[in-house]
Parts: sequence; C-alpha cells; structure tokens
Amino acid sequence: DDANRNGGKWLVRVRSGLGYRVWENILLALVGEQFPVEDEILGAVASIRAYEESISLWNKTSYNPVIIDKIRQVFSKVIDLPPGTVIEYKPHQTAIR
Repeated sequence: DDANRNGGKWLVRVRSGLGYRVWENILLALVGEQFPVEDEILGAVASIRAYEESISLWNKTSYNPVIIDKIRQVFSKVIDLPPGTVIEYKPHQTAIR
C-alpha cells in the first residue's frame, strides 16, 4: 500500500485480558481525534492470543522524529499502562528488507 510505504507501526504487547481495555482506549482516541498530527494515523490492529495480546497503531511517516515523538507521547498516554511497559516502533521499511 502506497500510504504505508514510508510509515511504521507502534506495537505494545500486554498479558492476556488487558488487550480489550487498551484496544478500547485506542479506538476512543482515534474517534476523538486525540492524535495531534492530522492524517498521520492509517489504522490500528488488535491481535488477541491465548497468552499475549498485542495492539498496533500504523502511521504513514517513519522518517520524521518530531511526528514520531508526538505520536509516541499520545499513544503512551492513551494506552494507560504501567511505567516500564515496552512500546516498540518498527518502520515498515525494516520489515520489507
């Protein structure tokens, strides 16, 4: 997808049972337009497994550190998980190689 070519995704993994709350928080933030960079968020994905759940947020610009930091700040606040929760960022180009 051309819109995703230069983008990336934020990924947080949580123990089973917490994913639904994180997912709901992300959806409410998207609908409520809480992410400060207009037209930057392309989508969100939830993956619910038996032992681990993951939520990812896709954006279209992975090469601009200002945009990445703004999204990280809101994403961290919205998911409302304890300090120390690992939040990964993966540019799509690294997955393509």
